[in-house]
Amino acid sequence: TYSLEIAGATTLKGNLFLNNSTDVTLGGAINDGGAGLFINKINTGTLWIDSDTSASYSGNVFIQAGMLRFGNPRAGNNTAKLGSGLLTINPGAEMRLTALTNINTAANQKIDLVSTPYSTAVLRTVPLTQAEYQQILTSTSNGQLALLGTQGSALDMSTIGNGRMY
Repeated sequence: TYSLEIAGATTLKGNLFLNNSTDVTLGGAINDGGAGLFINKINTGTLWIDSDTSASYSGNVFIQAGMLRFGNPRAGNNTAKLGSGLLTINPGAEMRLTALTNINTAANQKIDLVSTPYSTAVLRTVPLTQAEYQQILTSTSNGQLALLGTQGSALDMSTIGNGRMY
């Protein structure tokens, strides 16, 4: 299997359309100069973010297919973040959190899971508390929570996202 790994900084001069069927790792800062440029990831590959880009990237992210992960193919990264904008996971796509710290909660960053009756958006995550799920998911989120571990506390699924999470 092949992959593309960019270890240095990535400067966006326009919106990024990433059509990857293999792993792509962005290992350095992602900078959009405050322009609010977006990243639109399509195809079945995984986009890995392996640094904290919360101070340099302000745009929204759209994961249309495949997966968004934090770290690199060799190891997860608890401190990696993808900017401060909305993270939209569309039907058939997935996002995997290594830790709550992958979300820029200081900037009120949110995840929006968008599912249809025929295809779900999936958030794979370490177990979080009720309040943490409510903090990071939009009120319109609907999709699947796939817990990577044992949930230590009860969850009222009717209060997470739009109340239709499973």
